[in-house]
Order: sequence, then C-alpha cells, then structure tokens
Amino acid sequence: MAYKVKMFLLAIVVVSMFLATAVAISFQNYWLVALFFIGGIVVMMLGLMYKRKYLAASKNLNH
Repeated sequence: MAYKVKMFLLAIVVVSMFLATAVAISFQNYWLVALFFIGGIVVMMLGLMYKRKYLAASKNLNH
C-alpha cells in the first residue's frame, strides 16, 4: 500500500477515535472516553513514528 494511502487511513482512524470520544462523553461513559482518547493518541503516535521512518528512509535514498 502506498505511503499516502496509509497516512490517509491513519488520519481517518485518529479522527474517528476522537469523534467516538465525543460520543462517549455525551453518553457519560467515562471508561469509553478514556479508551477512545488514549486509543486516538496511540494511533497518532504510530502515524508519527511511521512518518519519521519514511522520511529517514527517503532522505537516505536521496543522498
């Protein structure tokens, strides 16, 4: 799968996690709030780590 497609899908997952957090807040289910919020942060960190690897690999190819 292409890099841009993976990053796009990760962005959709992160946004949906934070939207799920908002829904869980409206239902006052604080366990789900914590789960979706932490899940969103974890997925975002995975995306940032993947981006760092990709940029480092592409920088090495260019030099």
